[in-house]
Amino acid sequence: MRVPFFLLFIFIFTITNSQERADSSKSNLKVAASVSLNSNGIAPIPAFSLDKPAIIATVSLIKNRFSYDPTLAYGLNMKPWIIDSWLHYKLVRRPSFELRTGVNFSSS
Repeated sequence: MRVPFFLLFIFIFTITNSQERADSSKSNLKVAASVSLNSNGIAPIPAFSLDKPAIIATVSLIKNRFSYDPTLAYGLNMKPWIIDSWLHYKLVRRPSFELRTGVNFSSS
């Protein structure tokens, strides 16, 4: 029961926050979010693989050249699997090219 309620909450939250507002040019803070359901819990490092389905949520908080990009992954039993936190700085911002550097504050 908790999993469908959690997914519904995340879906509604993402839809309502993704709508464009008329005065959005006044706000310097941009927020983006995505939620996915992974079928087998694959991790970049095989030793950290969950080997079960996982719910992965990614959030980005962007202000000027700085961004904070945490990724939260949970098993379907809502047990935390991995938290991957990045703090980025955009060195070069062009329409066709972007170069950024970052620091990773991860815990698993």
